[in-house]
Amino acid sequence: MKACSFDIKEIVGLSQQAPGNYHQFIKVPSMRTGVYTLEAGAFDDQTPHEEDEIYYVLSGEAKLEIDEGKEILEAFRGSVLFVPRQTKHRFIQILSPLQLLVVFSATHSSRLENISGIE
Repeated sequence: MKACSFDIKEIVGLSQQAPGNYHQFIKVPSMRTGVYTLEAGAFDDQTPHEEDEIYYVLSGEAKLEIDEGKEILEAFRGSVLFVPRQTKHRFIQILSPLQLLVVFSATHSSRLENISGIE
């Protein structure tokens, strides 16, 4: 895949027309990227992934439950959430339609490095 640019409004529009609640628009050996949409009150039945994952909340409000409630993260427009590979997680208490830009990254380690303040 060569360098390219995407209009997030266009990608979100296409994702709303696609079947299911996940629409992938980039897939290269080092990463996958898509838009994940959950309606208010929906049940998120995703399972742990083999890759590290970043969510960027485009719209909506919910909570991200980690390891069956051991940790709860707020998800709101503009927030960025990181989930290490093979970590059980799901969105709960979805108060308004949730649209997420999702980036799955191929990884050799689930440990964050070289980022000030994060271990």
